Amino acid sequence: MKSLVLALVSVISAQATDLDELRATQQKLAAARDFNKLPREEVPLEAVASARRQLLSWAESRLQTFGRNAEPGVLTETLSKELDHAIQPVPHVDDLDRQGDLGLGFSRREGEPYWLQLNTNIGIQCGFDQSVYLFEWRGNRWNRRFAIEANDHSKNEYDPEQSVELQMSSAGPDGSRLVLATASPPSCISNWHTLYIRLFRVGAEQTLLLKETPFAYLAEDPAYSARLEPAGALIEFPGSSIDSNYLVRRYVLHYILDGDEVKRIEPIALSPRDFVEEWLTRPWTEIAEWSEPGLAGWHTRLHRDLVSGEFDSVKRCAEPGAWQVSIGFDGKTEYFSLLDRGRGRYRMLRVGDLPQPDCRGENELLR
Repeated sequence: MKSLVLALVSVISAQATDLDELRATQQKLAAARDFNKLPREEVPLEAVASARRQLLSWAESRLQTFGRNAEPGVLTETLSKELDHAIQPVPHVDDLDRQGDLGLGFSRREGEPYWLQLNTNIGIQCGFDQSVYLFEWRGNRWNRRFAIEANDHSKNEYDPEQSVELQMSSAGPDGSRLVLATASPPSCISNWHTLYIRLFRVGAEQTLLLKETPFAYLAEDPAYSARLEPAGALIEFPGSSIDSNYLVRRYVLHYILDGDEVKRIEPIALSPRDFVEEWLTRPWTEIAEWSEPGLAGWHTRLHRDLVSGEFDSVKRCAEPGAWQVSIGFDGKTEYFSLLDRGRGRYRMLRVGDLPQPDCRGENELLR
């Protein structure tokens, strides 16, 4: 009994020390606010890193005292009150002035009583530096199994995320799980942001299988859709078009897993016009599967890191499912002939300087 009391006193003392350290770090964050600097320039990166470590250490220690049946709502309310009591409130000029705020929240996925998710938020200008952790109850304690953190705190590489969303699969035959993570960066202005897309396998270790960082238009509600599938993932989002007259088009990224190898599969586009954009902007190693072999030379000629052109027409051809899309590049028009096999499945058949004579349908670009 005496040893149990001593252990409990030791835990409480350690938790108090964690909060004392966190309070000191939070005061550094708040004191660094300088509205004469650009938002990222005023963020003290070492203090952000310390706050992240200290907040996680304290929350993880407190989590262990709640046991396996911990209710996420109770955890969040209890720890938030303790945190608010321990740190000093930071006055805000507006909703974008968050530097010095600290927060956390717990959640649990339906049907997963042995897993908990913890989100921690470090306030910075224009939003939060959010980290996300997954804990599994095993060996009579909560074990951290997964983490997403902005761990590079060098000035030019610091890349915080917020609005992180996780989806986790059920356990596979080997006990491992897939985790699909999507997020966007904190920002004061603009509706255009990087969309972070990552797919992990969580087993004995956390393994990154896929990382994509497209530039997306995130003004819509919902801004994008993401779905974890039994052996892959499907993500749709609005992003930029090669034609500034249209500015935004719909992207679809569909992946399947073969072991730990990730492969893109159909659908890869939602319209003939979008397929031509995919064909022009993606590398040949990826797009060759949906192209006639003889088109590699045309792809090399037209593919760029930044493709820019103006759509002229999108027309149906005589053959069922056949389309012709014409695009102007620097005053010269190229014609793309493709086959629509339904359900977002396309194949590039021909590319040339002259139109196909049987493609005389209405210009559906004008609809």
